Parts: sequence; structure tokens; C-alpha cells
Amino acid sequence: MLLQRQGKNDEAKVQCENMLLSHIIQSTSMLATIANISISTENYENAQIYIDAIRKLQSLFNVGLHSGDYNLCKLYIKK
Repeated sequence: MLLQRQGKNDEAKVQCENMLLSHIIQSTSMLATIANISISTENYENAQIYIDAIRKLQSLFNVGLHSGDYNLCKLYIKK
């Protein structure tokens, strides 16, 4: 916000994009952990919800290495 107030909009935009990307990556990591916990406790319905969220985030922001797809495959095998 400080950069924006100083009129440095280009720099502010880059900083915001970098922070957003970092938060998206952290969020997908946390969702994967929760999904794995759900799988280990055989709560497959919740695991599916978290994995779907990962896949949507990765698709929407074009990030990740398709770990959501990989986790979905693991879930189907486990089931």
C-alpha cells in the first residue's frame, strides 16, 4: 500500500503479485496436508474436497506441478 500511495503503481503491482503467489503456494501446501490427514483417517469425502480445492487453485492461477491431480490419483488408489 505504501508503494501505491507513493505513486509507484508498477512496483506495487509486482509486490502484490509476488505476495499473492506465495500465499497461493502456501495454501495449496496446507490443503495437501489436510487432505493427507483426511486420507490417513479414512475420511475420503473431506480429502476429495481439499484435493478439489488444490486443483482449482492450481488451474485458476496456473501454478504448481499438478500435485492436485497426483493427490487425486493417490486418493482413488487408496479408496
